[in-house]
Amino acid sequence: MRRPTTAEAFLDEQEAQAIERVTLAVNGLGDDLCAATAARERIRAHPLAAVGLGALAGFVGGPTLLRAMQSLLGSVSHGAPSNARRSNSLPGVVLASVRSLRARR
Repeated sequence: MRRPTTAEAFLDEQEAQAIERVTLAVNGLGDDLCAATAARERIRAHPLAAVGLGALAGFVGGPTLLRAMQSLLGSVSHGAPSNARRSNSLPGVVLASVRSLRARR
């Protein structure tokens, strides 16, 4: 392996190595997670139970997630000016925070 002759070449080589290592680590995490939970084998053995648990998680987790997002949006919109329209989306949160920063100037 050749040693880089310039600082730019060294940084390029380090960047390529870092990207490769991160990619390998992320791929390994997915494999490790599947192996740890053995989800594929359990789903193949009990497909109806897997569908039922997925639906149950959606019914329980969905409203919980929506309440959490609404409370987050509520806390962000309190800092916004009174004429700012409250939006229930992530772009609305970003716009409300930008408006509140602009109002502070």
